Amino acid sequence: MKIYGTNVHSLKNFLKKIELTAHPKPAKAINLPPTSFESRISHSELSYVQGSYNLLALEKTKASRFYWRSRKLSVSLLLALEKTQRLASIGARENSASRFYWRSRKLSVSLLLALDRFLCTFV
Repeated sequence: MKIYGTNVHSLKNFLKKIELTAHPKPAKAINLPPTSFESRISHSELSYVQGSYNLLALEKTKASRFYWRSRKLSVSLLLALEKTQRLASIGARENSASRFYWRSRKLSVSLLLALDRFLCTFV
């Protein structure tokens, strides 16, 4: 079955690639010795207790890293939606691909709003 010059199988593969890039593998934890870590963070912010760092700055760094990874993901999702829009605009406007695009667009906007509300709690 062909949809706008591309078959359904290649479209499914494209969406699967997007889904795989949306969930990158988590980074491995690295145990840093206190000396190398303390050189990057001032003594006033750092407390080293039994092999773990209890630090508000670390939480802010994690939240910031999470925020920018989420923004990168949302940009890649929006680019994928733009490609979907191009596919939908080739044919008639009232077909299933066009409806799929607008539903996906509405979902992505609601996800971005929810993400911004969630991340405002960390700042």
